[in-house]
Amino acid sequence: PSLPEELSGWIALLTMLLSERVRREVKVVLHKNFHQQKHDYRTQWLRFTEQLSSSRSGEELLRRILSAYCDIFGIEGAALFLHEERCGGYCMMAFYEIEPMEDVISLDNSLINFMKTSAWVINFRDDNPEIITEDLDFFRKKHISFVIPLFSGESLEGFVIDRKSTRLN
Repeated sequence: PSLPEELSGWIALLTMLLSERVRREVKVVLHKNFHQQKHDYRTQWLRFTEQLSSSRSGEELLRRILSAYCDIFGIEGAALFLHEERCGGYCMMAFYEIEPMEDVISLDNSLINFMKTSAWVINFRDDNPEIITEDLDFFRKKHISFVIPLFSGESLEGFVIDRKSTRLN
């Protein structure tokens, strides 16, 4: 290529780069491919840890953890049950946007036995023949949709229950 042809190529390239339309298109491509995520997880994490660190009691800490859990997963309400020797089963230790339950879930409850053997999250919409009807009905009457077991090694330490969202029903 001769010098005039090469020079005209550079002028054409420079003209394109200086054009407003080309600049906008390049900006869009760069923005789509190299822009930081809009959701800043660091900010969320700092807010979460600040909430936890400002808790004044163990009960308040558990309630704030449940609140964050519900926020993160879009759940309407939740409660934490932990194994307590003094009550002879699993007792509600914290709750968020759910009615408190005085009921003790006994160690021989079919739901507890199922969680111990399967370690599965229980969805009450699924067919669960391992869980007797009486135990299923107890949770369904309380509008519970999921039970998430909490293990420490092989030991079932507790579970979290999630309340069905009335907006989805």
